[in-house]
Amino acid sequence: MNKTRFAPVVAICAAVLFLLVAVFSIFCMKEEPSSAQKDLYGTIKRVRYGFIVENPTSHVVRNATLWVYAPLKRTATQRCRKIRASSEFRRIHPEKGTQILRFRFPVVPPYGSKQVTVRAVLSMTDRLQPLPDKDKEAWLAPGPFVQSDADSIESRASHLRADTEKQTLRNILSWVNSEIRYTGYSRMESGALHALRYGKGDCTEFADLYAALARACGIPARVVAGFVRTGSGTLRPSMYHNWAESHYKSNWRLADPQKGVFDNSSSRYIAMSLLGHKNEHPIPRGRIYAVEGKGLEVSMK
Repeated sequence: MNKTRFAPVVAICAAVLFLLVAVFSIFCMKEEPSSAQKDLYGTIKRVRYGFIVENPTSHVVRNATLWVYAPLKRTATQRCRKIRASSEFRRIHPEKGTQILRFRFPVVPPYGSKQVTVRAVLSMTDRLQPLPDKDKEAWLAPGPFVQSDADSIESRASHLRADTEKQTLRNILSWVNSEIRYTGYSRMESGALHALRYGKGDCTEFADLYAALARACGIPARVVAGFVRTGSGTLRPSMYHNWAESHYKSNWRLADPQKGVFDNSSSRYIAMSLLGHKNEHPIPRGRIYAVEGKGLEVSMK
C-alpha cells in the first residue's frame, strides 16, 4: 500500500482537528461570570410586611379582595428577585414594572379578620444600573398633582434654572427643602401648587413640587412611593415615604426634597410604585393597599 498517497489527507485532517481543539479550548477556558457580574444589584435585602383585614360588622362579608403593592420589578438601584406570601395571591402588572398582589377571601366572618404577610427578596445597589429610557418624555407633561404648567411654578422654576441639569436639580431640591414646611403625614393629596402657595405639606407635596419645578425646567421627573429602610427586616407604616426621581445623565436618579437627599443612599429606598398621571388600578395614589368588601377595614401590621 502506498502510504505517501494518503499523507496530504492525513495532514489536512490533523490540521482541522487541531483547529477544533483550539477553538473548544478557548470557550472552555472562558471564566464563568461571577455572581457580581450576573447581578450588578449586589446587596441582598430581605423584607416583610403585613396587613390585617377586619370585619367590624355583624354580617358576613363574602368575596372580599385585598390589593397590595409589591416592590417594583426593577429600577436603577433595585431588582425584585422573589415574592412570597402567607396566602395565595395573583400578581397583576397594570404598568410596566409595577407589581400588585391580589388576595381573595371567600368569607370574612362577623367581627373576624384575615391576615396577610408578604416577603420579598431584593437586590439593591447605590451604583446606578442602566434602564431603558424610552418613556422619559411622558414624565415631562403636567399632571393633576404635578402642575408644572402653572404660571407660579414656571416663574419659580425660571429663578432656579442653572447652566446644567444637575445644578438646576440641586437648586430645586435645596429650595423646596428650605422653603416648604413639613407638616407631618396627611391622608389628603394636595399637590405641587398647594405646596408652593401655602409653603407647607407632607413628603408627597415635597416630591410633587420638586417634580413640577423640574418638569417646568424641561427635565423629566416623577414621584415614587415606597419605604426607607437600612438593611433587611420588617417594613413598618412609619417607614412609608414618597420621594422623587429626576432623569439626567441617561438615568433616573434619587431626589428626596423632604429629607434633603440628592443622588445618594439609594439602596435605602425601596420603591413600590410610581405616582403617574392616571390611576387605572384599585389602589389610590400614594397608598400601599386597598380593600373591597362592605364595611371592611384594613391596616398595615
